[in-house]
Amino acid sequence: MKDLYLIGAGGFSTEILHLVEMIQKEKKQWNQVFFIDDNPKIHNTELRTVKILAGLEFFETVDFEVDVVITINNVKTREVIINKLKANQKINFPNLFSPFAIVDYDYLKIGEGNIIMHYVILSTQLEIGNFNIFNSYTGIGHDCKIEDINSFGPRVAISGAVSIGSMNDFGVNSTVLQNKNIGNNNNIWMNTSIMRNLKDGNTYFGIPAKKINL
Repeated sequence: MKDLYLIGAGGFSTEILHLVEMIQKEKKQWNQVFFIDDNPKIHNTELRTVKILAGLEFFETVDFEVDVVITINNVKTREVIINKLKANQKINFPNLFSPFAIVDYDYLKIGEGNIIMHYVILSTQLEIGNFNIFNSYTGIGHDCKIEDINSFGPRVAISGAVSIGSMNDFGVNSTVLQNKNIGNNNNIWMNTSIMRNLKDGNTYFGIPAKKINL
């Protein structure tokens, strides 16, 4: 049985630790759980009784099989960490599914490193890539295609047959109308409704969504 390492030791990390504890109660999957964080001031301390071991350099010498979950919501930071860790073939990136998520597992194609929190609904005929985070109460409609390293805040609603690229950040209560295409690297603010196709690299806010400059 492998050990599990949670990357990051912030607020969202404690939510993921609680999710891991729930998974472990149903069926023990990992021997021990540790935090990894690049802040040296918190090394060798504990967060919710779990030890914070070291920074990412810990994995440079790991020559045994380990499971790693990246518990950082920021998509750009998550991408940097992924690129650092992927070179080590001893590192596995499991998907975490809350026991309270509603998922059509029989008709789900999913990659690695995804986090599906409590009361998320993943409907039918979905294709999901790698390292996406689906926060609590998010709903993904039928026939959606989602690529890599997206963050979906709590209560995001994605209608059916939506195509989503990579590195997008969906704020709390944001929505996307059916049959729309979302590009890459977009920041969709809270309470925003997307009613048209989006290209790449912009920030949107409002109902209907309008592009804004920060």
